Formats: sequence, C-alpha cells, structure tokens
Amino acid sequence: MLFPYEDCTICIIIQGSDYLYKAGNFASISVRSIDDSPSINKNLDFKGFRTNQYSSVIELSNRYNQIKKKPFIYDERLYAIAQLAKNNKYGIIDQDGNILPNFDFKYKSIALIENYEDKAQRWFYFEDKKGKKGFINTEGKTKLYGQLFSEVYGGGIYNVQKSKKKSGVLDLRTLEWVIKPQEKLKIEDEMISIRQKNRDYIYYVVVLEGEEKYLIDMQGKAYKPLARRSVLRYVELAAKLQLCNKTKFCKQRNEV
Repeated sequence: MLFPYEDCTICIIIQGSDYLYKAGNFASISVRSIDDSPSINKNLDFKGFRTNQYSSVIELSNRYNQIKKKPFIYDERLYAIAQLAKNNKYGIIDQDGNILPNFDFKYKSIALIENYEDKAQRWFYFEDKKGKKGFINTEGKTKLYGQLFSEVYGGGIYNVQKSKKKSGVLDLRTLEWVIKPQEKLKIEDEMISIRQKNRDYIYYVVVLEGEEKYLIDMQGKAYKPLARRSVLRYVELAAKLQLCNKTKFCKQRNEV
C-alpha cells in the first residue's frame, strides 16, 4: 500500500514493513492500534458497540471478538467490521448489532477500501470461505472476484498483487488494474512516491524483468537506471527524469 506522507518529498513504502524512506534517511514509523481495547459487555440485550466522541470503539458486545479498525459512516449510520466469536468470521454491523445486508458473518476477511472515489458507494475487500478474494460493495455487487492474489488492507492508493507466477498493481480509487497481472514482470514490494511542487504525487513501482531492475510509473512508462540497482538509485533516477530541480532531495544530492 502506498500512502502520501505530508512531510515527505520522496517516499518509499515497503508493503508489510514499518519503515519509511524519506529525503535520504530511513525513519521508523510508529505503529499503534487505532483503538484501545474496548470493554466487553456481557449483557444479552447489548448486541452492538458504543463509541466515544472520536468514533473509537469503547464498548463491545461479547458476541464479537473484535472490531476491525475504526467504524465508518454509510447511509448516515455508523458501521463497523466485526469478528463473530461463534465462528471467527467477519461481517458488518451497526451500533445496535444489525447486520448490513450482504455482510453476514461468513467471510475470512473484510477491509473497507478507504479511498474509493465514489463515496456514495462503499466498497470492501473480502475473502470468502473458499479462499477466493475480491471486492464487494454495499449492494452486493462484486469486482475482480477470484482475480486477486493477496490481501488488500484497505488504505492507500495503489496495491501490489503478487502470486508465484504473476504480479500487478491495483488502483484502489477505481478498483481497476493499472498494471495488469503478468508473468514477465516481477513487481517488488517497494513503491515510490515523489511529491511535485503543486503537491501532487508521481507514483512508481520497482520491477524485475529477467536480470534487470527498473521503475514503472502508473501510466506504464519505464525508467531504467544506468548502473547501480539499489532502491536509492531508482529514486535518484526518477527525480532526475521528472522533477530533479523541484525536490529537496535533489538539492541535497547534486550528483543526480
């Protein structure tokens, strides 16, 4: 997943890692739970959850093991992804414990796609009992069902999908492939963003084709380094080709 960091001109996010590369230095990202553990209510009449003024869950029915991430608003109601204690499966409930249609507790995993462009529709990543993965919206419509290789955590703009043979990149704003899965390109976990002067970002992925590593932007254009194969070299190359004179990084490293 790739997130734009406000204090970062050039960022590298490594999927599954807690490290951020910015402006030539590695910095550890503090990772903490969004919510503290809520109190468990064993009252049989209490079937949902309760939040504080920050929409953090502070009380949860003992019907559930946990609330996954922070609750969200849909159709003017507050909902949350919950794990049912009875079968350890995931579903979606409102604060009173009413189940959102199409999201009863039959999924191995559910995650809200936070940056989907049409906010009138809520889309979610899901994995069903067969192990097939895809996206589903609040009306039950699905996209890319059975075509995903790995879990999507919901945040960010782009997501790298990898299997043993194929890899591709998803745009989580549209839930479409920007780089369709293919065998000839092995897409690495490193994803790079470079902030331009107008504060828009240019995004890249690092790919391996045969013995050669290089960058591809989200329009499919390749940028091939001249010599060194380190991630630092890829960032330098991207800066040189796109916006060298506009970044703090290039001002600090005038050899780019």
